[in-house]
Amino acid sequence: MPQFLVRIELHDAEDADDYDSLNEEMETAGFSLTMKTVKGVEYYLPTGEYIIEGGQHTMEKVLEKAKQVAHATMHTHSILVSRFTFNLGDGLREVDPPV
Repeated sequence: MPQFLVRIELHDAEDADDYDSLNEEMETAGFSLTMKTVKGVEYYLPTGEYIIEGGQHTMEKVLEKAKQVAHATMHTHSILVSRFTFNLGDGLREVDPPV
């Protein structure tokens, strides 16, 4: 199943609240704020980055979906969509790390 990484930069964002609103809307649209490793550990993606999976998605459809959400924020923005098979990260914050 294809996976897509979407990066949205809000050019005129004043604070984290602007990205909090974007995050909520992206999740509602089916995008994830997290990624899982092959070992099953889940990490938060960096600010403004999202993953969406699915056989029905093409890069064009993912871009259109992300554009609709970004336009609704009323911020000028840039969007980048990449299709990927594997990913690696460093310094990412773990979701609900073991205590």
